[in-house]
Amino acid sequence: MALSGAQTQMDRNPGYYHQLLQGERSPGLEDAIRTDLNRTFPDNVKFRRTAEPCLQKTLYNVLLAYGRHNQGVGYCQGMNFIAGYLILITKNEEESFWLLDALVGRILPDYYSPAMLGLKTDQEVLGELVRAKLPAVGALVERLGALWTLLVSRWFICLFVDVLPVETVLRIWDCLFNEGSKIIFRVALTLIKQHQALILEATSIPDICEKFKQITQGSFATECHVFMQKIFSEPGSLSTTTVTKLRESCRARLLAQG
Repeated sequence: MALSGAQTQMDRNPGYYHQLLQGERSPGLEDAIRTDLNRTFPDNVKFRRTAEPCLQKTLYNVLLAYGRHNQGVGYCQGMNFIAGYLILITKNEEESFWLLDALVGRILPDYYSPAMLGLKTDQEVLGELVRAKLPAVGALVERLGALWTLLVSRWFICLFVDVLPVETVLRIWDCLFNEGSKIIFRVALTLIKQHQALILEATSIPDICEKFKQITQGSFATECHVFMQKIFSEPGSLSTTTVTKLRESCRARLLAQG
């Protein structure tokens, strides 16, 4: 809470979260959220309708409050997994709301906006980093005509929730709140580098998509301590300046494409 700035925001705005929940009805927003409730962690007993207490209600409240708080974003698929994970971690509805605000509003701006420009930009940034640091993989992706959004969109939009093991995701999120969004590229590059030989066996777009699913599974992802050490060594130098410049160029290219 402290590292993310969420605690400061909550302290400065006492009662704000509950005011949002008591606001005017938002039928479109409410329906969009309800549609995804049963799809959120369906294998987790705490999110089942029969659970007591059922975390679906807590999840609904957090997402509804956030949609009213940030009307430019409202609700976007993927936010349900982020909010649900925060609820499981904090076991506190209001803290989950403020942490979601830190992620969506400050750490990952434009990831969940209607155009998802921030998300699309960062997927293209990863493509540029792979071409520079892992040229054989970059060349294969280009030769096959695979889009990075096909390969890694779930990694980015769910911030590795339901992609990597729980303990590993928790450690990644600690770094995300502490160091910012650059950590997402470190994780992605490490996964790709560690499994480069497997990826290079791909001969088609469906094949390489399947390989990118496979590389998030297995012992490497579950050995949390080793994994976290690797993300700070395997990708090599990755300065904030480099990431910022790549974001600027990729964003400009996407805007030019319309």
